[in-house]
Amino acid sequence: MKNLQLKFTSLIFVLLLLVWVSGAAQTNAAIIKLTNGPEFNRQSVISYQVQCSPNGYYYVGLEKFINGQWREIMLDISLKSTSKEAVLKRAVANGIAPGQLSVQHIPAAYLQPHNGLYRLKLTYGPSPAVISKVVLSKEFTVKKN
Repeated sequence: MKNLQLKFTSLIFVLLLLVWVSGAAQTNAAIIKLTNGPEFNRQSVISYQVQCSPNGYYYVGLEKFINGQWREIMLDISLKSTSKEAVLKRAVANGIAPGQLSVQHIPAAYLQPHNGLYRLKLTYGPSPAVISKVVLSKEFTVKKN
């Protein structure tokens, strides 16, 4: 009987540990979501929200679906260029940070010759030295007009 009670207690402990670990893993999650769209024209402004659970750092990039692959076309959309630099922003625990990207700031070469499929790419981490996690927004399109 004691052996059965010990096994049951051990099982309860393992289950509680699993619940705690999965809850801790979820607190490190981040979200990027479009607040308008998913279709835009060349004069539109794309609005989005970033939510990071822990205090950490992030930047938002832009990808386009080209020849069957997602390709990064802007590393950091806050720079409004195709520079390979990024400006890290500080996330506030459980805070929501709004952001915008004018379609006009997407390099013209990536808006030609026809409609395109895009998505935002949130790159984040707990410190400036550890920015390695990625979350993607839902896909959106930019119409030729």
